[in-house]
Amino acid sequence: MLNLFDMQLTRYSLSMIFDFIFEISCFTALFLIPNKRIYTPYLSYYFLSGGIAALGYFLSHSLLHEVSSLGRLFVLSAMPINFHLFFLFLHVFNRRKFSYSVIIYTTLQIIFIIIVSVYIISRYISSEAFLDKEMDYYEFLPIGFIKQYLNYTLFMVSTAFLYSVYVFFSTRKVSILLLGLSFFVSNLLPALTFHFSNRSLYMLSLSIFHISGSFLLMMLYVNNIKEKTTFTLKVAGTSALIFLVIFNLLSFLLMEQRENMFFYPHLSSLTEKARLSLWEYKRFRSEMHGTASLLLIFGVGGFFTFIFAIPFFLYRTLVRPLDSLIGGIKEVNRGNYNTKLPVFVNDEIGHLTIFFNKMVHSINLSKKKQEFLNTKLEEQKQEYISLFNNLPVGVYRHIGGNRGKIVKANPAIIQIFGYSYESEVYRLFPKDIFLNIKERVSFIKLLKEKKQCYRQEVILRKKDNTPFYVAMTATLSFDEKIQNFVFDGILEDITAFKEAKDDLERATQEIMETNAAYQKFVPEQFLRYLDKSKITDIQLGDHKETQMSILFSDIRSFTSLSEKMSPKENFNFINSYLKRIGPLVRKYNGFIDKYIGDAIMALYPDTPDTALNSAIEMFEELHYYNLHREEQAYERISIGIGIHTGNMTLGIIGEANRLEGTVISDAVNLASRLESLTKKYNASIIISENTLELLQKKEKFLYRKIDRVQVKGKEKAVGVVEILNGNSRRIIDLKLATKSFFEKGIELYLSCRWDEARSSFQRVLEKDPKDKAAEIYIERIEKYRKLEIPGEWTGVEIFENK
Repeated sequence: MLNLFDMQLTRYSLSMIFDFIFEISCFTALFLIPNKRIYTPYLSYYFLSGGIAALGYFLSHSLLHEVSSLGRLFVLSAMPINFHLFFLFLHVFNRRKFSYSVIIYTTLQIIFIIIVSVYIISRYISSEAFLDKEMDYYEFLPIGFIKQYLNYTLFMVSTAFLYSVYVFFSTRKVSILLLGLSFFVSNLLPALTFHFSNRSLYMLSLSIFHISGSFLLMMLYVNNIKEKTTFTLKVAGTSALIFLVIFNLLSFLLMEQRENMFFYPHLSSLTEKARLSLWEYKRFRSEMHGTASLLLIFGVGGFFTFIFAIPFFLYRTLVRPLDSLIGGIKEVNRGNYNTKLPVFVNDEIGHLTIFFNKMVHSINLSKKKQEFLNTKLEEQKQEYISLFNNLPVGVYRHIGGNRGKIVKANPAIIQIFGYSYESEVYRLFPKDIFLNIKERVSFIKLLKEKKQCYRQEVILRKKDNTPFYVAMTATLSFDEKIQNFVFDGILEDITAFKEAKDDLERATQEIMETNAAYQKFVPEQFLRYLDKSKITDIQLGDHKETQMSILFSDIRSFTSLSEKMSPKENFNFINSYLKRIGPLVRKYNGFIDKYIGDAIMALYPDTPDTALNSAIEMFEELHYYNLHREEQAYERISIGIGIHTGNMTLGIIGEANRLEGTVISDAVNLASRLESLTKKYNASIIISENTLELLQKKEKFLYRKIDRVQVKGKEKAVGVVEILNGNSRRIIDLKLATKSFFEKGIELYLSCRWDEARSSFQRVLEKDPKDKAAEIYIERIEKYRKLEIPGEWTGVEIFENK
């Protein structure tokens, strides 16, 4: 059996070796992590070194056979505690859970110490238990082991926190120095000095120093971690510190008492064994207690650390942030909205400071925005005042409750009414500004009905009672604040405009009358096609080329009719006829180019359909005109119409003192020749084949092709088409019934098959004896039978005269 000295030396030596391996492994593992999120190497080193340390304690106590069964149980508990810490570090990815886990683990350690302390107190109260000879002093060593293991745990947690916070959020150099300092000061030095002494007083001092150092490390983490922390965590840490100090003190008292009662008698019985060992007991004691002064220094240091740690951290975490926050509030109250407070801690006060900074920033932005809006409002106000004072129109307001007096007016009102001073205007009533009661009543009635008016023309009077015209824009509204009607008006003096407008209307009327007079001689459409707005713009030589349809109309046998009438009757007859025919030209957008005695020459710029419709309606009107003539015992008249479509030139001819609008074109001559053919073929309307092809609604008209002729002045033959529309129903039916025989006869005629052609035309005359065209073809057949027909004969009839 080894003596006490050997046992102590052997136990402390083995513990020293395994503790040193454990601490160096942990310290090395912290700096082998390449990335803060790769914790596998750190966990592996921690688990391995923690297990070696626990095994060292187990071997150093159990193999020496000086530890009771309860002590072995406490030693073995190191292993599950190690495993618990391993699973604890699995939460390191979530710092909030990690923080809660640390609190729970520390609480469990405290509860464990309380249980052990209660156990010791219960044994101390029972006097018989202390007299039990089986009771061993080393039974109380596990509580020291648990306290030391708790210190190791707090160191591990603190260094892990410091590593995650400082290494990646600050400079690496400062982080390494801080870790090294915390490692040697709070762990390695207390562990080394503990092994040089077994006096409980020094152990108490070192424990207090060690717990204070752990508290400092925990507070550093709490105040610098990025996540939110609370006062609850700080209070818990401070309470844990005080609690551990109290229980260390209690442990010291109990251990000191037990040493006086039990340890020294037991120790004296082993003195002889100690003397037989390699070292003597006295030498051992002198060496063990040779560092008493150093231990006293550490004890005093731990005491002062305990005294100043709490006020220091209270100042850092509570007093200084609150002072800063109160100072910021005072600055804001003084109107300094650029205040920005530093955030010292990341707890409730820290978040309150952050929210305070955001609030002040928002207030500052709102203040700047309000200042900007006020500046803009003031600018707009000045612009409004300037606009109000410089408007060329008068603006005024009057309120009904103030007897209708004007209460607001701009300078233009003073000038409009011919006053010299603003005060004169404010003495005016509405009845003073209107020319008469009628004007005033009429305007007020309109305003009451519609509540507003826009540029209403009103006659007012000036200071000298001179009437003048204004365009009045006004609104009538009810003001809830003053409980009365408010009239707002804008006056624009339009007297000059009115006079100029009247002059312009008179001049325009004169021009219109002049143009109307000229249009009787020169059609408006004629001017329009020459791009002229009035006849005075026309110049000699003005012209324009275009395509139009030309209509020629002539009264048949007009010479014999006129011989039976006096000159006056002749004029009355022609005017009576033309006043019925002329409007039908304009109805279809045509215009009369000229009257040639009883003849009409009209131009149609639109499609040939318009000219043909106009011609058909002329015959319908002629029917009613003849009925009227018969009632007046006048002779019926008949007319013929020729229409051709082609290109022509409209222009002005004449000389400086005599101008005339006319149309120059072969189409005009051809239309005139077609009109003359109506007498020869006894047709009402004849059009050229070219006009027929240009009709847009050819199917609307009834027609038959009657001949191909070459009129005087034309080298090319022209197809002649008779329009049946416009005749009486009987004539139309007869010509439609003989149309096939007539067209067959023309085909045979052009083939020189005279007998067959004559037979076809004869059948036409059998049904319609008055068909002049069929008679003409029979006459031609008789003529060509006696003549030798040239080989190049085309059947075209040549007319040498009109």
